[in-house]
Parts: sequence; C-alpha cells; structure tokens
Amino acid sequence: TVVLYSTDAAGNGVTKNVTILVDNLSPVVSIASPVDQSVLRSPVGVIGSAQDANFSEFELRVKSSDGVKSVKGTQPITNAMLTTITLVAAQDTVILTLEATDKAFHVSSVTKTVFIDNAPPFTSVVFEGFREGVIPVRVKPSTTIRLTATDNLSGVAKTEFSVDEGLFQAGNLVPISKKGEHIVKYRSFDVVGNPEVTR
Repeated sequence: TVVLYSTDAAGNGVTKNVTILVDNLSPVVSIASPVDQSVLRSPVGVIGSAQDANFSEFELRVKSSDGVKSVKGTQPITNAMLTTITLVAAQDTVILTLEATDKAFHVSSVTKTVFIDNAPPFTSVVFEGFREGVIPVRVKPSTTIRLTATDNLSGVAKTEFSVDEGLFQAGNLVPISKKGEHIVKYRSFDVVGNPEVTR
C-alpha cells in the first residue's frame, strides 16, 4: 500500500491510500486429457486446468481440418471438461492450445497434438496353394486361407472369422478340412475400436 499526501497553497491537505498489486507469477495451465501424440477415435473429451491467484481469462483453441474452434472463460478451472472433439473426417490431426492470462498480463500456454482415427481397418484374403474362381472360390484341403488386415494409423488390434455361420473366433488362418461348400465371414478391428464391416 502506498500513501499519497498532497496540499494546496492554502495548506489544505488530503491523504489517500493506493494498493498496488505485485504479481511476478504466470498462470499455471495444463491439458490432462487427451495425452499428447495419442491416436484416438472421435468423439474425444478435452480436460484442462488454468489457475492463478489473480486470474483473468483462459482460451482453448482446437485446430483441425474443420477449422479453429475456441472455448473461453473468465474463471479459474481445475480438471474441467472444456469441449468434445467430434469430427466426421476418417482421419485428422488436431492441435489443442490452452492459454491463460492473469491481471498482470502474464500469459501461459500449453499445446498438445492428437491424431483422430475414425477409419476401420481393411482385411484381404490370401489363398496359399490351389485356388480357382472368384465367388465361389474352389480350394483344396491343403490350401491355406490367410486373412491379412491393415490399418494405417492406430494399427490392427485383431482379426476374427466364422465358418458356416458359427461363432466368430480370433485368428488369421481359416481352417477348412471338410469337403463341400463352406461360408467364411471375416472382419477386423483397429486399436481404437473401429470395426470393419463383416464380409
């Protein structure tokens, strides 16, 4: 507190107290979720914190192929759900920046990058050995039927198949030893849970 005193030529005086705020600390900001450089399936919640004893405002900027979206506030936040990333694009890169300002005009920010994967994997069938035709395919009992799945972002988690309307089972090799006509169905899932349409 600073005390100011002044007088005029006639000797009249006045005293006034002025409080001066000294703030040498910048706001503390963090994005708790999602994790930086993570690969996720949309929608994705963004949880963040912005704290300061002399807080002024915060802004979260979400940059994607959809453009830049902003969320603002004037109160400190702690592990608050700030927004949800909902994208229709099959795959995208999203840059999150949380910035906070205090009343002394100190600015702090944190940036994280996440990769959105909404695209399912793709499974192809490889016949190792005798194979004739397309649909139906004729093979010999000695022919190996191999399922090969690919996913260019999060990666393949599992491939599964069923034979003759049976239960789906995980695996890449389809065992068929009995002669006759058989129906094989297959599908794969990627690491973030995107399912391939059963074929």
